[in-house]
Amino acid sequence: MSNYLEHPGEEVLERFLLHQSGDEELEVVETHIMACDSCVARLEGLEIEIAATKLALQEMKQKEAALSQVAAARQASWRSWFTMPRLSMAGGLAAIALGILIAPQFRSEPSVNVNLYANRGQEVGQAPAAKPLHVVLSNVDLPQGNVLVKLVDEQGKEDWKGVAPVQNDKVAVNLPKIQKPGEYHLQIYGAGSDSANELTEFAFEVK
Repeated sequence: MSNYLEHPGEEVLERFLLHQSGDEELEVVETHIMACDSCVARLEGLEIEIAATKLALQEMKQKEAALSQVAAARQASWRSWFTMPRLSMAGGLAAIALGILIAPQFRSEPSVNVNLYANRGQEVGQAPAAKPLHVVLSNVDLPQGNVLVKLVDEQGKEDWKGVAPVQNDKVAVNLPKIQKPGEYHLQIYGAGSDSANELTEFAFEVK
């Protein structure tokens, strides 16, 4: 559990931004940044640096391509003038395609916000399938401090777990995409507990 409290290194944050983290590392980073404003700021700064580097490389390649076209035009015969418009258009389309390929790397899929209340005697919430979820769990009886949150399916199989702080009687967690529709439960346990001392439970349906 101590891994969730340690600040990740620059290489770990870079892999996270480039979607190259392994499953275990991804869970640790996501859980940590939910409760660490300083690491969120580090992520934002690193994202800007990577985007600037990509943009500089793209502009350099475009300038090199343009210089190559000018040099080829000067050395070509009069027949090459008939092909120049098509070459210029191809270069422009290639630059646009490069931009389209680079941009998605810095725009992760937005999370869907879901608000849930303790399901005992409450209406079951709903969430979309195959979407990252930002879930806020509300319960006035939650103690202050960190709690363990588990995601289990309707058969009781554990699909995810993480540590999150209680703030103003609420717990916010970022869940990975849930591909399979059905009923799921978010179980909250006291700090230092894994399979006992369940504090409360939230239910929601994935459609």
